[in-house]
Amino acid sequence: VRVPHPTCTASPSVLQLSQIQKQLSVTALAGTSISSGAAFRQLVCAFILGGVFFSVGIAVVGTVYALGENNVKRAKAMLSLVVKRTWKITITMIGAANMALFRRS
Repeated sequence: VRVPHPTCTASPSVLQLSQIQKQLSVTALAGTSISSGAAFRQLVCAFILGGVFFSVGIAVVGTVYALGENNVKRAKAMLSLVVKRTWKITITMIGAANMALFRRS
């Protein structure tokens, strides 16, 4: 009678091997579907953002063509003035709220 070495483990049965194989194949299929789904979402996102970028470019060119270059420059200057003033007010209000909340002077 031959006694196995104490560090050796018994080999798995055929039934255990088939169950392990099924589990691995299900896991592999799930991983494949997840990774291909992520790639598909990335492609869709890139496609949509590319379309948005192209549409914005065409809209800018169309606006300059329709309104004229001088009018677009004036509108840009006025818009930048409004944005700068709004930004200053926002920062001032955040500072005032910070001082009121934390009682700093």
